[in-house]
Amino acid sequence: MSASGYSQRNARSRKDSSIRQAGKIYAFVLPSAQYTLQTGFAVSNAGNAAFYTSNRKDENISNVTSSLNDSQKKQFFIPLEPNIWLNENNFNILTDWNFYIFPQYTFGLGGFPIELDGYPINYNYLKLYQTVLKIIAPDFYLGLGYDSDNLWNIRQVNLRADTVTNWDKYGFSSSSKSSGPTLNFLYYGQRNLINPFPGYYANLVLRSNFTFMGSDYNWSSLLVDLRKYLHFPCFR
Repeated sequence: MSASGYSQRNARSRKDSSIRQAGKIYAFVLPSAQYTLQTGFAVSNAGNAAFYTSNRKDENISNVTSSLNDSQKKQFFIPLEPNIWLNENNFNILTDWNFYIFPQYTFGLGGFPIELDGYPINYNYLKLYQTVLKIIAPDFYLGLGYDSDNLWNIRQVNLRADTVTNWDKYGFSSSSKSSGPTLNFLYYGQRNLINPFPGYYANLVLRSNFTFMGSDYNWSSLLVDLRKYLHFPCFR
């Protein structure tokens, strides 16, 4: 079966009432306010731009999401997350970029911390994840990527002079870098991730970080993301 044949979709459970027009952008901006213990009061201005890259009826919708976020505790972050489908769904380009200035409390090591154990740490964080996947079977994708996590200006702040923290006990560094390639497997069981119909989603990412690529240490990780999308009963 050809690559284009792999991208044929079962339209029975994938109805979409929107009018297809390649390149037309469906965009919205939504300001919001929220409160959490970690951030205090926070405000956000989020936006999403969705579009099709072809006029095919079975084309997955591409989208770019981002937001500006600021909090009462002087936390500021900007995510940028495009998800682009190309060449009749044969290629999927995933981007996950984030910038953080994020002071927060940490509670050290151990399983029984109390509120008084917390102490503030500030840091800057730049996250750059990039992945390109190619279809290998209907709804199944395999691809390669590169992940970089760069933290700097890590420091304890606003401590009393006589305070001894776990950071002091176990040593610390003012920066941290992880950098390396990824092997990615994706099962994508819906055409529209913004409004997914009932179905399944699976993503496995094997990441290896190497010092020759700028990582502080050699280490590996496996990320497993499994989802089942259901109809909310009141909207059936």
